[in-house]
Amino acid sequence: SSQELERSYSNLLHSYAACRHLFASCEKANGGSLTELEAKITTFMQAVRVDIIARHKRTITPKLHLLEAHTVDCMARFGTALGLLGEQGGESIHHKFNSLRSSLNNVNKD
Repeated sequence: SSQELERSYSNLLHSYAACRHLFASCEKANGGSLTELEAKITTFMQAVRVDIIARHKRTITPKLHLLEAHTVDCMARFGTALGLLGEQGGESIHHKFNSLRSSLNNVNKD
């Protein structure tokens, strides 16, 4: 039914949002956050396998494979969430550099 479909996709999207909140931030990664993310990814991927893969006879996409198989290891290796490793992380701190430059503009250069 359409309500059943809506419920399954709503759960799927909420599950992904919980993962993204943890992996797309600019926070340091620690054991607790990595364990939490790993559990959330497992929950999300179980939903993907039931609601997408089995129901629609699809396969795991490369991005889903990266999320499931490599995200937690990458965060553990670099000690940070993925937000600092991409363009968005750089863009998010760009204003801080501009503010710092503006603050230091009037400092005597001697």
